[in-house]
Amino acid sequence: MLVQELAVVAAALGIAYQMGLNIFLVHGIWLVATIIDAIVGFKVGVWIRKRFATSAVARHAEGLAGSLERRISTNGRRLTLVIFGFLNFPYVNGFIGSWLSLSFADTLLFTLVGDFLWYLSIWGAVAGINVIPADSRWGAVAGIAIVVALLLMTRVYYHRRKRA
Repeated sequence: MLVQELAVVAAALGIAYQMGLNIFLVHGIWLVATIIDAIVGFKVGVWIRKRFATSAVARHAEGLAGSLERRISTNGRRLTLVIFGFLNFPYVNGFIGSWLSLSFADTLLFTLVGDFLWYLSIWGAVAGINVIPADSRWGAVAGIAIVVALLLMTRVYYHRRKRA
């Protein structure tokens, strides 16, 4: 499934790139689809957790989630969603976030960060060498600047949240 999604998304982005479609429209579609997927996954996870709370499978899943929560901190759970965001689908991350007792905002934010990193890697592959600056140092500087900006935005977000 992962290979299939990778191939389909890369093909769709490649066609959009070659046709010269509005890049902001393409990014907007990705963003809206990712957010909808994460919302659906989170809501389904919460519903299943409540609806089947007394079933043996749900109790076992609660035990696994509780065991994981004891081993890693809240930041570890957030990092897990970022890593999973890069590796799997947003609805799966939303589901996992609901079982890890993360807030909806945290689940959505860290799922988006992980999925955004995946999306950047796909765009990098699709755009190919024609988009890379002639001087590769500028490409490296731009990449580092993007990562630093994302880290700073996340840090500011959490410091504001702690004060509130």
